[in-house]
Amino acid sequence: MRTGDYRNALTDMSKVIKAKPQDADAYFSRAFSKMHLNNPKGAIQDYNNVLKIDSTYTEAYYYRGVLNAQLNKEKEACADWQKAAEFDDRAAKLLKKHCK
Repeated sequence: MRTGDYRNALTDMSKVIKAKPQDADAYFSRAFSKMHLNNPKGAIQDYNNVLKIDSTYTEAYYYRGVLNAQLNKEKEACADWQKAAEFDDRAAKLLKKHCK
């Protein structure tokens, strides 16, 4: 992922998830790769998995909110940013800018 090779990162993270299905970081990395490969629905699905494993994973709420906003799901985006805003300044700014 650090090199921008999201396709190979996606493949690698899928292998990790198969071996360790409770690895929230692997789901997060795969979601991040899907997001960069223009697969927002697949990324949201993986961010959902992250949050099932670890409901305190702030970055998953932040990025899921970004994707929901891109999909015109404002209510869902605002709910995610609300959860992330306490620990993530980016989420707090988006919440203030886009949510009432």
